[in-house]
Amino acid sequence: MKKYFWLIIIGIIIMIIFPIFTNGLLVMKVPIQVASDNDWIGFFACYYGAIFGGIIGGLFTFLGVRITLKKQESSENEERSNHQKMLYTQLVFTYEMFSACGNLEPEVRIESDFVIYDHDWNMHLIFVKNLTKDEFRWVVNWFYAMGNIENAVRRNGSVTARWVSQVFLNDRLPEIEKVIEKLKLELEK
Repeated sequence: MKKYFWLIIIGIIIMIIFPIFTNGLLVMKVPIQVASDNDWIGFFACYYGAIFGGIIGGLFTFLGVRITLKKQESSENEERSNHQKMLYTQLVFTYEMFSACGNLEPEVRIESDFVIYDHDWNMHLIFVKNLTKDEFRWVVNWFYAMGNIENAVRRNGSVTARWVSQVFLNDRLPEIEKVIEKLKLELEK
């Protein structure tokens, strides 16, 4: 911003000094008369008016576009952050929910009210940066498994804690725990 401030100051100084300099040139006596003073004044007024008008108009256009791009970038960063927070919240909630199944008796029945997650999770995933290919696959598999559990509960009315543990606790919990930690660190920045 400091750079633009000095550009504006220099522009204002040139706009003040240049007409004084041009006026000095016009009133100076030269041995050869090409045209009257009024002709030169009209020519220079139009010529330099167009140049300065273009520079000033271009400068304001440039600044307007730059400000717009900065605001858009800020808005996109905020949107990305909100999507990362949503995905992080969903992962933490479902991680805690399904890791609790490991503490239940194996034959405890899990009802349909237990399976709660955002079905549009994939819309949040595209905004998350810095996930490796494996971490991305882990998140997709995590929500795919949740969809399978939800479908099984819907079909059967309930499923056992043992079945949920087999689907989630065998290999998915440690993987998704790493992703949760990574997202947490990213959001704390």
